[in-house]
Amino acid sequence: MADEQAKERAQIILEVRSGKMTVEAGAKSLGVSRKTFYEWEKKGFQGLLGALQNGDAGRPSEAVDEEKEALKKEVARLKQELCVARETLHVRRVLDAFGEQLDKKSGKKKQN
Repeated sequence: MADEQAKERAQIILEVRSGKMTVEAGAKSLGVSRKTFYEWEKKGFQGLLGALQNGDAGRPSEAVDEEKEALKKEVARLKQELCVARETLHVRRVLDAFGEQLDKKSGKKKQN
């Protein structure tokens, strides 16, 4: 809905600027005062000029996204925890295997 209103305003502003319509007629067709019409016209042309200005060459610099940075830190922490858990599991398996060997040598059966 807002897009249609903006298009209608732009169309009437352009018709006034091209001389097809008077400011009074343009304002009336939009249902606003002449003052409001001129304010919209000014905003519209300022936006147009801003959009057409040359930007800096190259890619725009990325703004720091705090949420993204927090998620990166969380991922790094979780990777570290996973690494520790894997090492712990490996040590546990080695100890279990060593215990089984000791049990075999002593003739005992492992109890669960």
